[in-house]
Amino acid sequence: SAETNYVEVLDEDDQPVADGQLGSLVVTNLTNYVFPFIRYRLGDYVRVSSRQCACGRGEPLLETVEGRHHDLFVSPDGYRTALWGLDRQFKEIEGVRKFQVVQKSLDHIVVKLVKDGPLAQASRDAIEHVIRLGLGDYFRIDFEFHDDIPVERSGKYRYMVCEIDQNVREHDGQQSCTPMG
Repeated sequence: SAETNYVEVLDEDDQPVADGQLGSLVVTNLTNYVFPFIRYRLGDYVRVSSRQCACGRGEPLLETVEGRHHDLFVSPDGYRTALWGLDRQFKEIEGVRKFQVVQKSLDHIVVKLVKDGPLAQASRDAIEHVIRLGLGDYFRIDFEFHDDIPVERSGKYRYMVCEIDQNVREHDGQQSCTPMG
C-alpha cells in the first residue's frame, strides 16, 4: 500500500529502475513507529508498471513479481529469469517424486531428483527440455539422485535454488560470478 509504505524498485547499485525493468523491491514503512522498517529489502524481484490503478486513486502498480532473490537464475549474458510453472511441469514427468533445480555457476545446472520408480531416458530428456525451454542452451545439466530433498530451516521447500551471487558483473570483458558463502 503506497499510502502506508514508501516503495522503491532498485537495481544492484541502489538506483531506481525504469518502468518495465526488473529490480529489487525495497520498502520503508511509514506507520510503524515502534519498530520501523527503513529501506527493507524484501528479497523479491519485481517490474514496475507504467499504468495507473484503474480504481482511480492513482496508486503505482507492480507489473509482475518475478521471484525471490535466490530463485532467479542468471544466464551468461546477465539475464535473470525464473522458471515459472516448473513444479507443475515436473509433476507430469513419469518417475519424479520430488525435485530441485540448482544453478551452480553461470553455465551449470544440477537437477536433484527423488525418484518414484524407474526414471526412463525419455523422462530425463523431458526434464532437460523443460529447463532449456525456460533458460536457453547456455547450461550443462547434470542429474543427482537422492533419497530425499529436505526443506529449508524456514520449513519451506524450494524447488529452484541459485547458488551464485546475483550480482553478476563484468571483469576483464568476461562475465563472472561469486559463489555464495
